[in-house]
Amino acid sequence: MIILHFKKGLLPIIVTSFSLLFISACGTNTSSAQSTNEQNKNKGEEQMSEQEIAEQYAEKMKPEIKQALRNDDVNSFIESINFEDDIEINPMGYIIVRGYVNNHPEKYDFSAHLRLNSNEIDVLGTSPKLSEKFIDKEKEQRLLKEAEEEEKQVQ
Repeated sequence: MIILHFKKGLLPIIVTSFSLLFISACGTNTSSAQSTNEQNKNKGEEQMSEQEIAEQYAEKMKPEIKQALRNDDVNSFIESINFEDDIEINPMGYIIVRGYVNNHPEKYDFSAHLRLNSNEIDVLGTSPKLSEKFIDKEKEQRLLKEAEEEEKQVQ
């Protein structure tokens, strides 16, 4: 809460001045926005929407997403990679590309979060079942065995 203390008689003048500034600023922004919209309409097809730009960038990054998934696939589980048609732009500005592996969208899905023109994948999330397929079982067993042996040596 902000409490303002004013000398007697100045409050109405300040409030009125502030109101006039606010109203004139809103009016200016509205007319400015209208002229910008008119300019965009005049440009017609030249201007791409934010969604179209995101879709175009996502299409460009799909080979990178496929490669990242294949790099994580130490067990050669992936036979096919499919992408969903809808590209989402979240409130933080990330472009989200969703897809699935081996024709099982309900089981082996993934999502890639991209930043426009960064040419890299910021986050590549996979479903728990798909993540399980990426675990190197032999390496996991070897590491568990080594940890057990170290524990025995300590005792």
